[in-house]
Parts: sequence; C-alpha cells; structure tokens
Amino acid sequence: MSQLEVHNLTKRFAGVTAVTGVTFTLADGELLTLLGPSGCGKTTTLRLIAGFIHPDAGEIIIDGESMLRLPPERRRIGFVFQNYALFPHMTVAANIGYGLRFHRGIDRKQRIAELLRLVRLDHLAARRPGDLSGGEKQRVALARALAPYPRVLLLDEPLSALDAKLREELRGELRRIQRALKLTTLYVTHDQDEGLAVSDRIGVMHTGRIEQLDTPMQVYEQPRTPFVAAFIGRVNRLSGTVASVTASVVTVRVGGVVIHAHVPEPPVVTGEPVTVFVREEDVHADTDTENCFAGRVIDTEYHGGTAVATVVTPIGTLRGRTTQSVNRGNSLTLCFPADRVFVFPRE
Repeated sequence: MSQLEVHNLTKRFAGVTAVTGVTFTLADGELLTLLGPSGCGKTTTLRLIAGFIHPDAGEIIIDGESMLRLPPERRRIGFVFQNYALFPHMTVAANIGYGLRFHRGIDRKQRIAELLRLVRLDHLAARRPGDLSGGEKQRVALARALAPYPRVLLLDEPLSALDAKLREELRGELRRIQRALKLTTLYVTHDQDEGLAVSDRIGVMHTGRIEQLDTPMQVYEQPRTPFVAAFIGRVNRLSGTVASVTASVVTVRVGGVVIHAHVPEPPVVTGEPVTVFVREEDVHADTDTENCFAGRVIDTEYHGGTAVATVVTPIGTLRGRTTQSVNRGNSLTLCFPADRVFVFPRE
C-alpha cells in the first residue's frame, strides 16, 4: 500500500498550459477519479505521474520519495491504457507476464496464474488478443499492469472503447479488484456515471485545474462552481438577477417571475446577475413545491416508466420528468424544490 502526493503540477505544450497547479493527495488504498471533458488536462496529469512526460513545475511523491528524477520503469507504477496496448502475437498469459521480465524474485508462472484467477480469465490463458472481446482485452491489460506489484495504479479512460452494458459490468469488476488488492488507484474518465460509481473521491477538472475535489455525493449534491454544477448530471440552465437575499433564501428574477432557492451560504448579493442550475431529475410535473411554472410541451422523450418533457415556461425552456402521457402542444406544469436550486454569480 502506498500514498501518492501531487503538488502544484504544471505542464505547458507550445505555449499552451495543459495542467496548472494541480494538487492532491491519494491515500493508501484509495480510488480517486479525475473527471472532466476532453482537453481538460486529466490524461496529461496521469502521464506526468507515470513519467512519460516531465512537468514544467511541481512535485510528484510516492511514499515520501520524489519521482521527478526516476524514469517510468523505476517508479513502480502500473498503467492501463485506453486502447489496451496488448501484443497481438503473444498469448494472454505471455502478455500478463511481459511486465515481469525485469523483476527478479517474482515467481513468473505463479504470478500469472494468480492474476488470471483474479481477472477471471483462467480459461483464456492460451488465447491471443485477436480472439478476445473488448472486455476481455481490458482485463488482460489490467492484469499486466498489476503483475509487477505496482505501488500505484493509473487507469486512462479504461472503459471508453466498450459498449454501455459492458462498461457497467466491467467497472464493477475493476472496483472489486481494486478493493481486493487495496491498491492506491488514480482513474481518469469523462463519463460521469462511471466516475460517480467507482470512486472514493472525485476531482472535477476544467481547463487544466481541479475545480472541486470531494466525495461523489458532495460533488453531486454540493457543486462549488458553475462548471461543476453544469458538468455533473443533466441540468437546466437559466439566467437572472438576484431580487433578494434573506438568511439562506435567495430569490432570483427571471423574466417577469421569481425563482426561490434555499442556499445555506449564499454566494450572491441583491442586484447581481446570476446563473441558476436545476437538475432535470429534480424537475417534475404538477408537484406542490415552491417553484411551479406552466407552459407548452415542445418535445418528449420516453425512458420507460417516465418521460422527459421539454416545456416552454415563463422562466425559459425546462426539461423535467413526468409519468403522465403528454404530447407536443399539451399544457404541462413543471415544478422543482427550492433546496435543489444552485445559484452562482454569472461568469
């Protein structure tokens, strides 16, 4: 078990800053996910830690030892690539054992057998990658990264090439293995559901920075920035002006009507332009709450048991959920509770 510390990590490419001031500590046995859109710097951060590229500034420490002067092969870091990176001419067993070729003191045959059992591929040891499914290839790639007993495991979008159902199954497998080994793990993905499901903590990245680092529940329930509020989940975004701030109650004027928000520590003042976020799942038809707005349905999506209706209302276009049978052109009232409204100063 190991601890990873990253301090003020910065990397520029041709004058463009890809990562700036990234700082976090990854505890023994913890799984931390860096979550964000393409180009936010999460994969660059992973490659800096692995030693594939060198930072312009900052420090990377594992168990009290600086990694900056060590080449990748001496850092004892396992890396699982997005595209598997398996050797097509080698068997599953040979691919797994490849990382052991420079490690004396490890019983190669025994270790390969252990890992085949761990990733549940005992029956495929003699197969070649071309004969495997995408999920099987990814499990081989994981086993190969685990073979030399890494101190830290890095996973770069490991499930992105798989279909939705297989992704869901394999993320459970990854979490099972990580917990069984109590392995310190840094996971990179752009998939919100994946990040929320597998992580002990999540760092939401945007333009090279970590905007919020918290548990999955805190990131989802208490977003600290407009980007995090907009990126996590499916949201309705509205623009307005603060009409009043009283204790923890904020009223926002949008058009000719007012939205009520219960905000424990209001980050806004009266008269300030703001952006309001309300998650689609918190907006329901004909619910008796503080914020109800009638309008005309312009679109519906059936999701089995519920439908998502897009409704033009006095505060703008809202997407919300309903169990009613609604069609385009129908009238529908959508409501949302004040304690599920996020308000931020407009950027």
